Amino acid sequence: MDISVSNPIIQIILVAAFIGLFYFLLLKPQQKRVQAHADLINSLEIGATIITVGGFFGKIVEINSDSVAIELAPEVVVKIEKSAVETLVST
Repeated sequence: MDISVSNPIIQIILVAAFIGLFYFLLLKPQQKRVQAHADLINSLEIGATIITVGGFFGKIVEINSDSVAIELAPEVVVKIEKSAVETLVST
């Protein structure tokens, strides 16, 4: 019994199915995560409490075009890139 697929139309359909499966299982969820992170970055406000990708909790004290300054402790302010903001805890 020969199971090989010799019909070129079936081969094209299989390749298209694999491409569609790859798109919906890998690319689409990644695009949603990227969009959700971009929305988070755009919603940052002064006074909001955030968590950075390094695990630091801080309160936003200044927002620039590509960075934010966060206060980690009284009079301890660090400047980080906006992309390093992982989670918005409270506003």
